[in-house]
Amino acid sequence: DVFFTRLLERLDRLAVQQSGASPRPLAERIHLHNQAAMVKLIEDHTEWIEVQSGSSRLGRATWISGLVGSVLYSAPHSVWKELLPWLIWGTLTQVGKDVVKGSGVFRLKKENQDERS
Repeated sequence: DVFFTRLLERLDRLAVQQSGASPRPLAERIHLHNQAAMVKLIEDHTEWIEVQSGSSRLGRATWISGLVGSVLYSAPHSVWKELLPWLIWGTLTQVGKDVVKGSGVFRLKKENQDERS
């Protein structure tokens, strides 16, 4: 839910700034957030990694730490059908802090329920 909220915020900002699009209607935002709330975390194999990056503008190192790893989510097919286009866009734009430094990259992978042990 939080991840998807940040993703929509990023996509909306990019659309407004880069193409002059109108902000997403409130009713659509609420609907998509309600769909995202139905997604359940099944497995979490992430860890927090502390990383510094040099900043020539600031003349010092800055922290660009974040989560690294994989997660498994579950949701009804109808939910994935509505959220998938936005998630695919997110794989291209990234989401979260420090995307301009390469952070916020994520990939999607489908795992069928019958493939899980």
